[in-house]
Amino acid sequence: MNGHLLLQNSMPWITPFGAFWKLKPVLQLMESLKRALIKAWEEIPLETLRKVIDDFPKRLNVCIEGQGGYFE
Repeated sequence: MNGHLLLQNSMPWITPFGAFWKLKPVLQLMESLKRALIKAWEEIPLETLRKVIDDFPKRLNVCIEGQGGYFE
C-alpha cells in the first residue's frame, strides 16, 4: 500500500469526498435548524407581528435617545 492511500484512509477529511462526509452532520443540523426557525416564524400570530411593527418607531426613538444603551 502506498503512503498516499494510507494517509487518505487514516484521514478521510483530506479528500474532498471525505470532507463532505465530515460536514454531513453539520449540514443536517443546519437544515434542521432552518426547518425549526421557519416553523416558529409561521406560528407567530399576525397580531403580534403587527404590534411589533407598529411599536418599532417608538422603540427606535428610545434607542436613539439612549444613545444605543439599554432600554425597555
